[in-house]
Amino acid sequence: MERDVSRRSLGDRLRENRAIVIVVLLALAFRVTLFLLVRPWDAEVLRSTILVTDAAGYHKLALGILQSGSFATFGAFRTPAYPAFVSAVYSVVGIKPWVVLFLQLFMSSATAVLVYAWAKLAVGRRAAIVAAAAFAVQPHTALYSVTLMTDTLFVLFFFTSVLVLVHGLRTTKLAPFIVSGALLGVATLIRPVTQYFPMVVALLILTYRGVTWRFRGRAFAVLALVFVLTLTPWLHRNHAQYGHVGLSTIQGKNLLFYGASYAEVAKTGRSLEEVRAEFGEMAAERGAIEGNNPFENSKIYQDIAVSYIQSNPVLYAKRHLRGIANMFLNLSTRKIAESMGVPSNELPHRFFAAPGFLETVRGFLRSKSS
Repeated sequence: MERDVSRRSLGDRLRENRAIVIVVLLALAFRVTLFLLVRPWDAEVLRSTILVTDAAGYHKLALGILQSGSFATFGAFRTPAYPAFVSAVYSVVGIKPWVVLFLQLFMSSATAVLVYAWAKLAVGRRAAIVAAAAFAVQPHTALYSVTLMTDTLFVLFFFTSVLVLVHGLRTTKLAPFIVSGALLGVATLIRPVTQYFPMVVALLILTYRGVTWRFRGRAFAVLALVFVLTLTPWLHRNHAQYGHVGLSTIQGKNLLFYGASYAEVAKTGRSLEEVRAEFGEMAAERGAIEGNNPFENSKIYQDIAVSYIQSNPVLYAKRHLRGIANMFLNLSTRKIAESMGVPSNELPHRFFAAPGFLETVRGFLRSKSS
C-alpha cells in the first residue's frame, strides 16, 4: 500500500512538472516569435521602435556607466539597477540592445514558474497551472520582454522576493528573510515604487498564522534591515551629490504632470499640453528650473500637485480611480502594432479625459483601424 501511494505521488509530481515545463516552453515560444517579428537587431527597427521614449533614456544611462565605469552621468530621476544590468550586458557582448531583449525572453518565461509557485500556495495546483498558462500568453508581459524597459527584470526580482518571504514564514527560518530583503531592495533599485512595500510585508507577517510573535518581530526586523542596507549605497550617493536622502525625483514630477494634469484636463477641457505648460510656469515661479537641485524641484512639483489635489479632492479621486482602470484595461494595441511594424492610430488624450468610461471605449473604437 505504501509503495502504491509513493508511486502515485511520484506520478503526480511528474505530471505536475510536465505541465509547468509545457507552460514555460509555451511562454518562451510566444516570446521568441514576437522577438523574431520585431527584429530588434535591425538598425532601422532599433532606431525607430526599440530606442524610443524611456528605453532611449535607459540605453543612454547604460552607455554612461559603460564609458565612465561609474554612475557619474546619472541624474536623480532614475534608479540604477536596470541601466547597470544593460551596461553589464553591453560590456560582455558589445553595444547590442537586442541581446538584452533576448535575455529578457528567458527571464519573462522563467517568471511563469514564479506565477505557478505563488498561485499554487494560494489556490492550489490546477488553478496555478491555469494562472501560469495565462501569464505565458499574456500579450503585455511578452511585449515588455522585447522592450528595453524595467518591467521584465523588476517582476522577476519582485516575485522572487515575495516567494522567498512566504517560504520563510512557512519554514519559520530567518535566512529566507535575508534573501527576500535583498531581492526586494534590488527590485526597488530597478523601480522605486516598491520602496513602500515593506509596509505590506509587515502586514503579511503580522497576519500570517502559526508563527510566534517573537519570530514575527525578528523576521520583519531582519528583512527591513537588509532592505535598507541594499538601498543605502544609492541613498548615500544622492545625499552626497544633492544633499537629499531619496531614491529618485520621479514622484513629484509624475504627480504634477500626469496625475494633477489629467485631472485638470478633465475639469477644464483644455489640452494636456496647455495644462502642463501652466503647471510648469507655476513651478518655475517657485524656483523649479533646469539646473536647480532636482530633489528641490521635485519638492516644488509635489507641493503644487498636493495643493491642487486638496482643492479638488473628489475630482482627483475619480480621475485616479479611472486611471487605475485604464491601466489594467489597457490593450497596448499601438505599442504592439508598432513593435510588429503594423500601422496604428494612437488614442487621443481627450478620450482619457472623457467624462465617462463608455466614451473612452467609443473613442478607442473610432480611432483604431481594424
